[in-house]
Amino acid sequence: MRDAKVVPPATAAELAPYRLPFGAYDHTDGRAISGGFVYRGPIEALQHNYIFGDIVTGRLFFMRMDERLTDTTIYELNVEREGVATSIAALAHTKRAHLRIGYDEQTGDLFFMTKEDGRVRRVTKGFTR
Repeated sequence: MRDAKVVPPATAAELAPYRLPFGAYDHTDGRAISGGFVYRGPIEALQHNYIFGDIVTGRLFFMRMDERLTDTTIYELNVEREGVATSIAALAHTKRAHLRIGYDEQTGDLFFMTKEDGRVRRVTKGFTR
């Protein structure tokens, strides 16, 4: 008799009709993904990246979306305010960020919302180091 609590890995034949996920975000990385967007706005450093976050921790991430989808790495976005490193949770003065992400396709504006303080923050700059 098979243990119902143990899920065996799928066989190659079972997986054949399916496409594996492009990226994987595990609970060792965070708690829960706040859906994101492929950024196509005016901030050059963010362009063509799928930007998403963790609802609970407020950490922000991105994946590069090149034409061939060759890079499956999940990168973390740093948050700064007035040139000083911070975090979404610190900006909201809370331990649980309740992060939501919004994107205006008309203007290209990217927004982060936090439930605890009821704020909507617009991203105004982006750069790579």
